[in-house]
Amino acid sequence: MKGGVLLPLKRCDTGGFTLLELIVVLIIIGIASALVVPRIVGGMGSLDVKAASGKVAASLRYARSQAVSRKVQYAAVFDLEHNRLTIVSSGEGADEKDEDDAESGETPGELQEKTYDLPERVFFERMPVEDEYVKDEEIDAESFRIVFYPSGGSDGGGIVLANDRGRRFIVRVDIITGSVEVARGGNE
Repeated sequence: MKGGVLLPLKRCDTGGFTLLELIVVLIIIGIASALVVPRIVGGMGSLDVKAASGKVAASLRYARSQAVSRKVQYAAVFDLEHNRLTIVSSGEGADEKDEDDAESGETPGELQEKTYDLPERVFFERMPVEDEYVKDEEIDAESFRIVFYPSGGSDGGGIVLANDRGRRFIVRVDIITGSVEVARGGNE
């Protein structure tokens, strides 16, 4: 210190952010996350019922194709109490298919069964029946079936798959062609 003069310290402006600015930005990000995340998770919550409806439709298509190729009736049995779909063949087929079954290791006339259990929060619901010829005990039953015939047709029908959030998908089987379609049922 020569001459006893003190020089003021110069402040260098580095262009950084203050602590207050950083806290405000973090609060804004937190509020935005609180609004956006429930919508994303809610959308993912409906994926389980969408995937399950796709698997049910694929199982029904499988039953139809097996009925046609093996010339045997196949039935899709929906167990509403246990949320299970079982595909069952009658095992009564054409004689030429019995020889093919013997070569593949299957016993002719054997009951063939495949099951699909729905995911935990997905369940079957009955479709409303507006047919005056359907008996009340058929509506109240805990299970019902859709039969696929060797001609490719079926006795038709449909099932609703729903989850605990109210998302629904409807799987319908055409009575004449046996074709399977999946439609969004919406929220109720």
